[in-house]
Amino acid sequence: MVRLLVSLSMIGLALPAFAADALKLAITGPFTGGQHRWALRCRDGAKLAIGEINAAGGIQVGAVKMRIEVIERDDEAKNERGALIAQELASMPDLSGVIGSVNTGW
Repeated sequence: MVRLLVSLSMIGLALPAFAADALKLAITGPFTGGQHRWALRCRDGAKLAIGEINAAGGIQVGAVKMRIEVIERDDEAKNERGALIAQELASMPDLSGVIGSVNTGW
């Protein structure tokens, strides 16, 4: 959890503008398919930490505290699906970061 907090703090420092009230993070992984057991645990752990951060008022970004909004995508342990998700997320101008994207479909 400490690593997640440090990572989220670094993301907060990199934000170019503070107009939004939420910091958007995507969580991706094979939530269905052959590798779903470990992916669900990783996703649930990240969401637990994010829930704790939000319950404490959010993450400090400059002079503002921002809550974290989660965008979840299932790549189904398929390379093609993962590539489509990566393109979708890369096109989102208000997305601050991605947790996951470690699957190669083996």
